Amino acid sequence: FWTIHPVFSKNITIDGITVYGESLNDDGVDPDSSEDVLIQNCTIQTHDDAISIKAGRDQDAWNRPGSKNMIIRNNRLLSGVNAFCIGSEMSGGVENLFIYNNTIKDGKHALNFKCNLDRGGEVKNIYIRDLDIESCDEAMFIFRMDYHGYRGNNYPTKFQNFFVSEIKCQSVEGTAFKIVGVPDEPIKNILLKNIEINSAGKATEVKHAQNIVFDQVNVNGILLK
Repeated sequence: FWTIHPVFSKNITIDGITVYGESLNDDGVDPDSSEDVLIQNCTIQTHDDAISIKAGRDQDAWNRPGSKNMIIRNNRLLSGVNAFCIGSEMSGGVENLFIYNNTIKDGKHALNFKCNLDRGGEVKNIYIRDLDIESCDEAMFIFRMDYHGYRGNNYPTKFQNFFVSEIKCQSVEGTAFKIVGVPDEPIKNILLKNIEINSAGKATEVKHAQNIVFDQVNVNGILLK
């Protein structure tokens, strides 16, 4: 199961570890409802998520502390699913994350922000830059509001204020950018700047989203607008 999982914790440093996982749901590092966390200089190779930021699930977490103030840098990530993600358990809220100078070797998704309509909560103020990505199977950058476990409620998560820049990716078999919200809660304020993807099956899928800015984003040799 999740290899390193600090919960309701403060002032956590995870430095220079190596994780090799080989089973379902074998996440490498999952800070959960924690704050002031530094993850650096690690090599994480897992079947499931390499690093996943969590903050509790559904109504159980709505009145509990969320996750905030985290730095994730200088790591090497390989994953069968998500190299880096937030969720799907994120109902207490996630904010103020700084992710930079990481290498992503492989994964179904490089950057995944996931929830469903049971979750509620808010994810905001996420800063990502200086990533070197080798390959992704389905998407390099994806929001999904339909992650499994949904039981029929209607508490859409708020995603807003993502600043993503200086990314190089060699190849994506599927869609480079998949930013799909829901009508009741569009995804808002996403800046994508100075990003180069050499090869992708499809450049973008954007739906139920507001203020999505592509600035010097090049996919298959074509600038996105």
